Amino acid sequence: MSRLTIGLAAILFAATASAGDLAGGNAVQAPRVEAVGGSGLEVQYAGMVGSDRGVNVWTTRARVTLDQVHISASVPVASYPTGLGQDIDLGNIGLSAWYDLPYFGLNHSMGLKVHLPAGERAYAWQNSPEELWPGSGLDLLWQGRFGTNGTTLLLQGSLGIHESVDFAPFQDRWVRAGASAVLDRDLGNRFGVTGSLDMQYWDTTPIEMSVAGRADIVTGLRMRGGILFPIATWAGATPADRPAGIREATLFLSAGLAL
Repeated sequence: MSRLTIGLAAILFAATASAGDLAGGNAVQAPRVEAVGGSGLEVQYAGMVGSDRGVNVWTTRARVTLDQVHISASVPVASYPTGLGQDIDLGNIGLSAWYDLPYFGLNHSMGLKVHLPAGERAYAWQNSPEELWPGSGLDLLWQGRFGTNGTTLLLQGSLGIHESVDFAPFQDRWVRAGASAVLDRDLGNRFGVTGSLDMQYWDTTPIEMSVAGRADIVTGLRMRGGILFPIATWAGATPADRPAGIREATLFLSAGLAL
């Protein structure tokens, strides 16, 4: 067996995940992958840059861990262009609950995630279609976390059903299946880098990649920053009526405090 095969097997079958000595309860996450584990508060910003720029989203997220149960709630606020200039509205409220599974000796969880309208109508999207556009929906998720020697591999799968205001490119009802892979590497006990690949259908951005850096300023206080590349949108493989071309990317930042 080659050294590469042995190394991959070690990552896949190790039962604990690493996230830096000063993580303080902050778990690995990515734009499409929710942090599962620990209690805390986080503020996130994401803004599109390039010729298709204009959508900016600020999200406040709270999470609570009760033994094997992890609960999260988020509220996004978006600034987006309209025919009358920039508008500001609440997006959809997100609620999720995860349960740590006891099977197979792995560090993995099942989750249920819903989004609900907040009463305002933000007719815009950034990357994820359920974040802002008026609608509601439910996703069933599985997330596995495998780590060794400061490296974490996180795998996530999802299947859900959603409804939206029926106006192009959105449909009134749609089913989505998605898969994500995240690789996180500690750089000492304070810093780390994270890369992700996400694929989903139906979705406004069917294939994405992201890269980010993280810093644990003090124990439990984590800063993150990175960039998301909408690969499918660049290739013209999007339900929106947009030609192929590299016209946009999304910059994201966050500050999270584990409690």
